[in-house]
Formats: sequence, C-alpha cells, structure tokens
Amino acid sequence: MRLRPNVVLVGFLFLFFLSLSGWAADFSIIFTGTPRYCLLGDVNKGMNGYLGLWATLAELSGGIVIEDNRSPMHFVMSYSVDFTLAFNSEYSFALGVGNIRMQSANEILISYLDGRPDASAKVEIRIDAVPIKLSVIRSYPITRSLNAFIEGGFGIYIARYRSSYWPAGPGDSHVQDAHAIGIGPFIGGGLEIKASRFLALILKAEGDYAKIKAFKGTRNSGGSSLPYEVKGPLYYEEITISGVETVFPLLVIEEDRPLTAARLARIDLSGFSLHAGMKISF
Repeated sequence: MRLRPNVVLVGFLFLFFLSLSGWAADFSIIFTGTPRYCLLGDVNKGMNGYLGLWATLAELSGGIVIEDNRSPMHFVMSYSVDFTLAFNSEYSFALGVGNIRMQSANEILISYLDGRPDASAKVEIRIDAVPIKLSVIRSYPITRSLNAFIEGGFGIYIARYRSSYWPAGPGDSHVQDAHAIGIGPFIGGGLEIKASRFLALILKAEGDYAKIKAFKGTRNSGGSSLPYEVKGPLYYEEITISGVETVFPLLVIEEDRPLTAARLARIDLSGFSLHAGMKISF
C-alpha cells in the first residue's frame, strides 16, 4: 500500500508532539473545517485574459460570444489539523498542517454570422496547497468554560498549479503543471468553549498573507503543430492585438523570459477564513 505524503506528515507531527507531551502542561489536537476566501490575483486574471483574447479575435473575424461561462475562483472549503502544547494557562505553541484545493472550468461559446461552425475556448484550473503553520497562542480566561484567544505566526505553503487551455480556433492547446513553496505571516483570534476537561469547541477567524511566486514546471502543447514540451518558470505575460487597446494577461510556462511585458506569476492564497472545529486534550 502506498501512503500519501500528507498522511505521513500528519502522522510524523502527531508522534513528535506526543513525545513532547510528557513535559508540556497540556497536549491537544484541533480538527477544523474552514470556509476560506482567497484573492488568487494572477490566476483569475490569466483565465479572463485567455478567454477575453479569443472573444476579441472572434469579434474581429465576424463572430459573437453567445455564451460566457466564467467562474473566477475565490471561495474554497479547506481543512486543517493543529497540534498544540500549552506550557501554562496563558501561552501555547501550535503546529498545524492543512489542505487547500480549488478548481474551476471556464468556457466561452462563439457563433459566426457567416455560417462557420460554432467554436469554444476553454480554461480549466486546479490549485492545491498544503499549509504548514507555526504559531503562538495567548489565552484569556473569561469564565470557567470559556476562553478567548489570539494567535499569530507564519505559514509555509507547498503549492501546485495546474491548468489546461483550449483555443477557439487555429492554435495550440496547453496543459501546464507547476510547483512552488511560499511563506507568509498570519494572525487570528477566537473562542474556546469547553464541553469537558478533554473536549472543547473552537471558533476562530483568521487572516493570512500568502503570495506565492517562483513556480516552475512543465507545459505540454500541441494541436496546430506537433506536440512539444517546455520546462521553465510560470510567467505572467501581457499581450496585445494590433489595433486593440485591451491588454490580455496570460499565465504561461516558458523556458526563457518572454520578450513582451512579463514577470514571474504570483498565485495569491492570501485571504480570510472562518474556522469551526473540535479540540481534544490529553
């Protein structure tokens, strides 16, 4: 049986904290499910840019967009497991690992007035990230069964970006797969509602900064040409069409930096999340 890396990581963290629980005042595990809002930035710009490019090309050649199904990504449900060590009634140290996954399928349908067959341009995107967070928690007792707390620290994000682009006319399709690691701070606060000595409900709001760049990976392209593969960084590139003022941003893996206006792409996982979960103390 093959173990997934996320399972191995959670198991290792559990054993590590369990070994420390002998000299810590309190060892706890917190399981949470989290509705999360992410900015994403370049990801949505690139999707809109590619579909907008083909919509403009269609209009210039006598076509019209009769259906526009774009779904910019922002909201996602994520999950996390936090291991905490309370050294006294006020201060705790926490180490957590989570999972963020979001995906979208986007398409425009183009019809031509001169009788040419309808055509469509499509973009599919998937983003996966594993945040590993280190933090310090400060607790403030309110009643015997209710504590308020604030938390601050930083997170390491292991991220993967995948996308597929299909043109609405002559041109190559592109399938991209890139990886990167980023780091950023976060801060949060909430309530701990104790049901018993060993069980509590956790309610928390959290904001974090996680703008990840330096993605590298592979692009497989083909269609109008023979299949080919490109390896290199993921770029945010702005292209233009002669006679059109609009700028079309694209996310594309290139071996060398594009000659057009370009920079390294940034996938912005910064955002705001609401946590609800269960704390089990040992």
